[in-house]
Amino acid sequence: MSDIKSLIKKRASIKAKLTQFSSYLNIAKSCEQLSEVQIVEVEYRLNTIENLYDKYDVLQTDMEEMVDDPSEQYAEREEFEKQYYSLVAAARQLISNARKQASGNSIAEVQNANVNNLQRFRRIECLKQHFWSRFSHEYILWLQQRTKWLRSSGELTEGTLVVIKDKGSPPLLWL
Repeated sequence: MSDIKSLIKKRASIKAKLTQFSSYLNIAKSCEQLSEVQIVEVEYRLNTIENLYDKYDVLQTDMEEMVDDPSEQYAEREEFEKQYYSLVAAARQLISNARKQASGNSIAEVQNANVNNLQRFRRIECLKQHFWSRFSHEYILWLQQRTKWLRSSGELTEGTLVVIKDKGSPPLLWL
């Protein structure tokens, strides 16, 4: 009889560990997004619980063999296994969802970065074109500028050579 009491205490200890894992899992589920460290921690705790099942199975089998009417022990096993398997499934689902969410976020970040880079590239190209058109226009004028063009030579008469400047066309097309 003392052996049964000892086995019952050991079984209670294993059940307590399962309950602690359940509490931890509920807290982890309440988080919006798990970090990589939290995912690894859940995996480690899951491995510990999976190893705990083997100990429970040996312990429960010994208890079932020692008692005259094992129906009560079978009910205990069924209750434990139901809780155990539901927690293991929930933990695996939590890990899977967290991994998908982590990879989904990185893809979204890359896509946002690509969009931002594209917008930045377009702005830079527009600025380049603006500065080039302004610089090329002013630079060509600066190179071609003559001081005699800045002075007025009086009234225009018929037969005088005149340069008509057009901002939209290159100097070779000026009249």
